[in-house]
Amino acid sequence: MNYFTITFFNALNYGAFLQCFALQRQIVHSRVLAIKQNNLLCVQKQTKERHPVLWPFILFYHYTKKHLHRIINPLFKDWRNIQSLECLNISECESVLKAGSIIVVGSDQVWNPDFTPNLEDFYFANFSGNHIHRISYAASLGKNRWPEEFEKKVTPLLQKFDAISVREESSVSYLNELGVKDVTCVCDPTILHKADFYRENFRYKRIHGKYTFVYRIRENVPDSIRSILCNHIKEVYLKDEKTIVSVSKWLQYIDCSKFVVTDSFHCVVFCLLFHKPFLVILNRAKQVGMNERFSTLLGKVGLDYRCLSGKENPSTLNKLLNAEIDWNKVDLIIDAWRQSSLNWLKKHLINSCNFLRNV
Repeated sequence: MNYFTITFFNALNYGAFLQCFALQRQIVHSRVLAIKQNNLLCVQKQTKERHPVLWPFILFYHYTKKHLHRIINPLFKDWRNIQSLECLNISECESVLKAGSIIVVGSDQVWNPDFTPNLEDFYFANFSGNHIHRISYAASLGKNRWPEEFEKKVTPLLQKFDAISVREESSVSYLNELGVKDVTCVCDPTILHKADFYRENFRYKRIHGKYTFVYRIRENVPDSIRSILCNHIKEVYLKDEKTIVSVSKWLQYIDCSKFVVTDSFHCVVFCLLFHKPFLVILNRAKQVGMNERFSTLLGKVGLDYRCLSGKENPSTLNKLLNAEIDWNKVDLIIDAWRQSSLNWLKKHLINSCNFLRNV
């Protein structure tokens, strides 16, 4: 039996790497199936349309910058732990999906049209052949509803899946509305493992410090928040190359901090696993739909009050940050969610294996 996962591959993003690593460790002998192409052509489609004359120079700049990162950036060394198979296109993917192939799509925002423009066939596993079984695990839509055109294109593709699970509760009712039945909400792959799994696989010294860890992907930290943080701050901003550290160091920063401020979903996941108090800066403007992931995760453990509206004064923020968290209760809820999610994944992997053996 051949197992493949389709997810974000080789991304300069800690959460993207760790969710891929976590899922692959749950599906033994699986490999990431990837399209070997310059995703810049897709992601920066609007830039190309706006600046057709300058586009070749813009592309060359970003392409060079991206591949220099592979050499000098410590983040990329961890990708050696991911088993992958890169194809040139959909046709080549189909040629390697031999009889008895099980494809698991997800997790992360693989079904967010803003992140995967023109790659719908790949991320919705639109491959030919009856010998393929398709499962989605904790796939995220990245918003409450898809744009109408995208919705029409991918709804028939969803019907080809043998089992569908999503990461956000709101996606269950939305997909049901589209006629997709038996959709389940499961935990992110990073939650499928306990804290010690990461401490053992990404070895680092656990020396607890009196510092705040600030991790940002896109949002700014308001002055009202910075004013209540301890004097010693360690900060990683994904858009600032000078602050980028290895995955091990990033995990250490969370695990050994006094508290954490972030706009990252996966950073919050590790705050829960490592028992670190935190505050969440919600995504604003065009990315507001991405906040559904915080609602599902923190609503389940009763910590959604730690998401900020942006209108809090320093006194309120200080109370929020220092509000006591019942970590025993959090652990019990996450343990139950982890087990039910593992049961769902194992059940459908076994069902797929049994079906394909009889084809």
